[in-house]
Amino acid sequence: MKAGDNRPKSGLPSASGQKDSLQGTGTTPGLETNKRAGIGGEPLQRTAAASTRYLKYALNLLIQPYQTVRGITSVHLPHALITMVVISLLSALYFVIRLEPLHIPFAATFIKPLFLMAITLAVSAALTAGLLRWTRAEKRWSFTFSRFGALLVPVAACLLLADLAALIALYGLSYLFFLAAILFLIIAVNVVLLSHPVSRLTVGRLDGMYSLFIVNAITLYLIYTTLYSTLLSAVQALFGGFMSMF
Repeated sequence: MKAGDNRPKSGLPSASGQKDSLQGTGTTPGLETNKRAGIGGEPLQRTAAASTRYLKYALNLLIQPYQTVRGITSVHLPHALITMVVISLLSALYFVIRLEPLHIPFAATFIKPLFLMAITLAVSAALTAGLLRWTRAEKRWSFTFSRFGALLVPVAACLLLADLAALIALYGLSYLFFLAAILFLIIAVNVVLLSHPVSRLTVGRLDGMYSLFIVNAITLYLIYTTLYSTLLSAVQALFGGFMSMF
């Protein structure tokens, strides 16, 4: 070794060499970590933003349902569908809470009412939109569905209160909230239809009042079927052996 030669003997690069190589690639460890965190956080940010928008939408409809629904357009269709899903889940959850002490099978207390309530909401919305389209009062299906779903927000709120009341054993209050939810569902159908003159609901020679009556009657029948079928399944599951004797 020559005198004054202080270069490292090992094959490892010096600290300055590592820095130069990192600058040559254009990346740093901290920047790479931030990029990965940003990529992973984007779905969470979008979900949080969507949840905030829906909560604001629901709160406005709870405070002033009719005034707010006048500003609802087809753009709010996803919110309407979310509300229908929430109502189906909350109604099924109510039966689970009330019938859980009887040890009724999960399929009878949750799956069945969930399915039946989803059908009830879908058919009610389709009947409402179908009547308006048939009579040419409103041709846009998405617009009618959006308004109908918006008016269902009080239904979801009442079902949530019914579930909470049932959880703390306030059964009488839970029944009242559940009944209020049913009434709000009927009101939603009528508000959407009666936003047009009754004369516009005439189908052929069938007066508009009878068209309105038919839609309401079918909606009530579907609600009755949901309640009766769920409770009947629960009774059959509870007294299956005894009832099979008859």
